Amino acid sequence: MRNAVRIILSAVASFILILCMMFTCVELVLNDRAFLQSALERTSYVNNMKMSLEDKTRAILTLTDYMQGRTDSIDVEVTLNGKRVDMYAMEIEHTHMEEVRSLWIALRQCRNWGLLVSVLLYLSAFLSGVGVVRGNRVQESGVPVSRAFSSLALSPYMKGYLFGLLGVLLFGLAVGIFALADFGEFWIFFHEVVFPESETWLLPYRSRMIQLLPEQFFAEVVARIAIVAGVVLIATGAGAATAVAVARRRGRGEE
Repeated sequence: MRNAVRIILSAVASFILILCMMFTCVELVLNDRAFLQSALERTSYVNNMKMSLEDKTRAILTLTDYMQGRTDSIDVEVTLNGKRVDMYAMEIEHTHMEEVRSLWIALRQCRNWGLLVSVLLYLSAFLSGVGVVRGNRVQESGVPVSRAFSSLALSPYMKGYLFGLLGVLLFGLAVGIFALADFGEFWIFFHEVVFPESETWLLPYRSRMIQLLPEQFFAEVVARIAIVAGVVLIATGAGAATAVAVARRRGRGEE
């Protein structure tokens, strides 16, 4: 029974923890200046804006800085068609980015609280499995404190992590299939979900923001996030699976 409780608590904690890690992967990609610049360069054939790559990079970094709360405005001057202009001159662009900023800050707070909740759940799972040592016996058949961090004792938490990982992977697989089948439809659905009561994301084509950041650019960003997240999940999943396998071998050896 103790084992089941530890596995369930660890699975819930792991699911929350992995979602927090996924948000951090998004954060890492959006703060990777070199990647953003290369993505802009690769998708420049779509927007065909008469701007230097340096100005395009400054324009997008202004957006990422604003949405993460590092600057108070998206105002930035660029040279377009040989003239100095305000890059984001339309009111709808500013309104949309205000909504993006509010969403990002809310998600970041959820990530921070999620980390705390996952730690508390892991701690609850740990305490549920640690017995109180009385003489040479362990009260209520719990794991002795002296062995609480052995591979055998940690096995239930690693199993819980694998269950949590499975849940995230199934969700991610469904999203991935949708995005690969039709990224345009996926992108529209995504905006309808995260901005259910707003249509400011429906920027007109004359918007410099939409010209700078075409659908192909966001497809590259999503693909990069998937790669970074995949590496993290494969590494942590392999570590957890290895720990469970080692614990099994040791458990058989002690029988």
